[in-house]
Amino acid sequence: MKKLLYPIALTAAVITLLVFYACNKSSSSDNGSMTTNPNNIPAEQTVTASLQGRVLDEKGMPVQGAAVSSGSATTTTDVNGVFSFSKISMSSRFGFVKVSKAGYFTGSRSIITNGGASNYVSIQLVPRVLTGSFGAAAGKKVLVKTGDTADFTGSSFVNASTNAAYTGNVNVYATYLDPTDVNLYKYMPGDLRGIGTDGKETALQSFGMLGVELQGDAGEKLQLASGAKATLTWAIPAALQTAAPATIPLWYFNDSSGRWIQEGSAIRVGNSYVGQVGHFSYWNCDAASGTVNFKVHVKDQHGNPLAYTYIQFQSQSWGTRGGIRTMTVLHRG
Repeated sequence: MKKLLYPIALTAAVITLLVFYACNKSSSSDNGSMTTNPNNIPAEQTVTASLQGRVLDEKGMPVQGAAVSSGSATTTTDVNGVFSFSKISMSSRFGFVKVSKAGYFTGSRSIITNGGASNYVSIQLVPRVLTGSFGAAAGKKVLVKTGDTADFTGSSFVNASTNAAYTGNVNVYATYLDPTDVNLYKYMPGDLRGIGTDGKETALQSFGMLGVELQGDAGEKLQLASGAKATLTWAIPAALQTAAPATIPLWYFNDSSGRWIQEGSAIRVGNSYVGQVGHFSYWNCDAASGTVNFKVHVKDQHGNPLAYTYIQFQSQSWGTRGGIRTMTVLHRG
């Protein structure tokens, strides 16, 4: 186990994990035991909870002065990158916090919120770097990373705020997130849960993510015009090529609700996935997966609670994954 320790006084720690496997299970008690119970996901409700966390840059250093929001609550990070919200309203299933800082993509985390408790998150920001530029009338295929591209057709852009046709230069800021990176949980948006076309929550197994933002000459946010499509290509990592299906659902990240939403699909072409999208945020190639809700009390050899502990799971089918989805500190009294 890896431990992330911060100087915060605690009374008792409980860690709740959402683990991704090829079956559905639900926690039967707080002692770590589990019983099979397909599709038994608790109903979403609004709870009152506290939330604290830390924002880091790509080198793991604290980010000061980042804007943090959760619902209508807002704050900024201190010199140590730390922020805190006390007794705010949050979704029990998708407690959501997002972070904005110039020079970075918006960072975020979604958690299964423990009401009446102090929840903790850590968010690592991804640098927002100009990937390519082209005239809106011409269109262009932009290389994000070797094997990963975004292909735009000409005259297919609008101002996101006004929906007016845009004819200037299109500046593309894009990033690829590797699903085989054991540190993916630190910097990916939300978490690996989504809402399928059936409207139900499901766990996700990613085969690749692309984050794309479009900006005009004056810094305005751009989007694709209604009915226009762009083609995205994701290279399938070598470690996942055997398990990668011929067709896979596509999911986009809703940065207002903190959920991945299923929309469309991608087709495997060789060792890549190719799919068309009609708007931009983060797009993810994901197979829906079963879940395990697993609660465990983590203590040291002396019986003292260990807070902010990262637990890693290994699966022969899905590889290594971090299972932490929420951490809470339960206060006596």
